[in-house]
Amino acid sequence: MEESIKPIVSQETNMEQGECSDPVLANIREHWDWVKEGIIEAVADYLVELDGLRIEDIYAACANNQAQLWITEDGFVITTGVTEQYTNERLLLIWIAWARTRGRNLAVAHTPFFEKQAKDAGFSKLQLKTVTSEVGEYVEANGWERKETVFTRNL
Repeated sequence: MEESIKPIVSQETNMEQGECSDPVLANIREHWDWVKEGIIEAVADYLVELDGLRIEDIYAACANNQAQLWITEDGFVITTGVTEQYTNERLLLIWIAWARTRGRNLAVAHTPFFEKQAKDAGFSKLQLKTVTSEVGEYVEANGWERKETVFTRNL
């Protein structure tokens, strides 16, 4: 959460064809009541363990334009800009995602949308972190503790 970004917002909709509309950039202040509940459900148990974060830090990041809240009728995704420590490569991190219907992965469902946002904002990669993906049995059997799983996609 080190950069402030302002991605270009695309609000194309295909609702009449039965498809989900693209996420829309939203103000965290206007949606905090339900977004907070989603964050609690999705990741609250892992925040301090992963990054030393509190739920309020997520609110502050969005309110201060260090992260972006994207909403859909199905849930929300929070993104933020990150610069790789050693390569200085810029990436758009899909930081938190929550769906009203369990099992509906909004980040994956809207990958083309987030790829476009990342490219338009000058990022070279899209990254997704999760605490729920399975990690290979070999790694865990050899003394590693799963804290998070990181997926990266070149643009």
